[in-house]
Amino acid sequence: MSRSRVTDSYCTFSRAPGTRGERVKELHFPGGAAGRAERACRRTECATRRRVVISMEPAWRQQGRGRGRGQTRGQTPGDLLPGRSQREEDGVRVGRGGGGGRGGSAVTTLPKAEPPPSNVVSSQSRFDEIRKSNQAAAQRLVEKPCSFSSDDDDEEEEDDDDDDDVEDGRLGKRGTILQSTLTAYTNQMGGDVSDLERTRQYLNEAFQSGAITCLICIASVKRTQAVWSCVGCYCIFHIPCIQKWAKDSIFLVSSVTDEDFGKKEHPWPCPKCRYEYSPQQTPCRYYCYCGKEVDPRPRPLAPPTFLWTECLPGRNLFGLVILFLSAVCGGKLMGMIRLPTLPPFPPLLGMLLMGLILRNVPYVTDAVYIDQKWSSSLRSVALAIILTRAGLGLNPAALKRLKAVCVRVAVGPCTTEACTVAVVSHFLMGLPWIWGFILGFVLAAVSPAVVVPSMLLLQQAGFGVQKGIPTLLMAAGSFDDVLAITGFTTCLGMAFGTGSTWLSLGKGVLEVVVGIFAGAVLGVLLHLFPSDDQADLVLRRSCMLLGLSVFSVFASHSAGLGGAGGLCTLVLSFIAGLSWDSNKAPVAAVVGRFWDVFQPLLFGLIGAEITISTLNPNTVGLGMATLCVGVVVRVLVTFAVVLFAVLT
Repeated sequence: MSRSRVTDSYCTFSRAPGTRGERVKELHFPGGAAGRAERACRRTECATRRRVVISMEPAWRQQGRGRGRGQTRGQTPGDLLPGRSQREEDGVRVGRGGGGGRGGSAVTTLPKAEPPPSNVVSSQSRFDEIRKSNQAAAQRLVEKPCSFSSDDDDEEEEDDDDDDDVEDGRLGKRGTILQSTLTAYTNQMGGDVSDLERTRQYLNEAFQSGAITCLICIASVKRTQAVWSCVGCYCIFHIPCIQKWAKDSIFLVSSVTDEDFGKKEHPWPCPKCRYEYSPQQTPCRYYCYCGKEVDPRPRPLAPPTFLWTECLPGRNLFGLVILFLSAVCGGKLMGMIRLPTLPPFPPLLGMLLMGLILRNVPYVTDAVYIDQKWSSSLRSVALAIILTRAGLGLNPAALKRLKAVCVRVAVGPCTTEACTVAVVSHFLMGLPWIWGFILGFVLAAVSPAVVVPSMLLLQQAGFGVQKGIPTLLMAAGSFDDVLAITGFTTCLGMAFGTGSTWLSLGKGVLEVVVGIFAGAVLGVLLHLFPSDDQADLVLRRSCMLLGLSVFSVFASHSAGLGGAGGLCTLVLSFIAGLSWDSNKAPVAAVVGRFWDVFQPLLFGLIGAEITISTLNPNTVGLGMATLCVGVVVRVLVTFAVVLFAVLT
């Protein structure tokens, strides 16, 4: 028996030259016809297995794969994939073995090799595309701040469109908002935005979903999550996080400092500002930011919860809107009433009646509710606007000519009426003397909201302009208010024993000095700014004038000098109008438009302060009698003080 018949075929592994360490499988078969047949079967089986393996592996590993035979530099992966020499490609296979059974060579004719699959040929191009996309994604991750919360994906999808638009060169919604916000600053700086990059970056991060981070769990705060905010630093935390923080903080402090563990109550601090809270202040419910709604539902298209609740019946905004519309309608209706022998009724009477009705009609008064702070603030704004109109309407020539008469008209009627009302109320109504004087100064105060519009109408119609009567009454009415406020404050302090009488009198003088000085300074400021060469000059002057007037009124109340605010507003508007000369007419028209809005609110709010159910008919009758006596005495004294003036 020959060796070729008794020796089975076997295979060895070796490394072919020119390959990258690939192990090449060499087959050794017996010679003869049987050997040739066995070699052909093995070649077919190996080719089939190779195609299966290549198709199962990823594209980036398929390229460059070969058997390692005849591989040289410069060959393409397509040339190396078949892994055969040129003679093999021509259909000739060179094998080892011989006819003698000692491994002689044998030549076998093979079918022509099939072309490589399409997925193998295009693998290099696909690999390049994948590499480019991965590089672009990595660059975006480097440039864009990312959130590490596991539930950010859903909400960040909303911002993906905007980010893609920015990358493509188009501005998304966020980019449009930022550009419009910073346009005014960039125009002033000549297009230089280098100083605004940090601001732009901060706004961009604030617009992104997940920009707010809980400092306890270091996760982003989503729109739909229950949160709690600190009253000291206004930092936002998740409700579960802050509850666990408070519990752990109290436990740690108790375990270290409390000898009787758990018996004492220890505060817990805010994670950011260390503001301390008691254990009872540990948040247990989710409240809206305004603190009025519990467990608010997310409403993306609805206004903020504060405005949403205030617009409901029984809230402030709803009450103000209804009061404003009712007062406007009441004023129009009252102005339409005309009697043959009487002038038309003033619109403010209809506004007062509508406020009175809304306040005292059942069920309506519950829906039309206005907080006292809102009412007081709106009335102060209206006072600032009407005093601004008065200051712009003053005639400097007439005021200079009638300055002595102005002082007499401001002081004489006010003090006389206050004393008369005090005496009559003491004997008629049984009030103590000090409370009688308090009532007297309240009734003696002249309302600029009533006097100024009437005098401006007379001035526009040309009545009393040459004599300076409108200017005289508007200026005297403002000083009358300062005197009445001073007397009221002095008597009120004496009634409750809150201060010295001389100190209260000195405070009244201080209000006059501070009001005139502050008004003069602010008037000079309005003369210098804005300058005449600026665009939208009327709008700028109107905004600054009204802003400073409202600021003066509120600042005087905050400083405890209530009378100084009105006097300051009158002086600053008078000096500003004097410096603007003929150019003050457009500004006065703008201020008049504001008064058209605040006049219904002012008189409607005044009428809404009266509650008929709390009034005693006997007290109302005695009060009307006292008021009539005081008015008659005031008219007589006013006629006496102007009798020696240059008036007819």
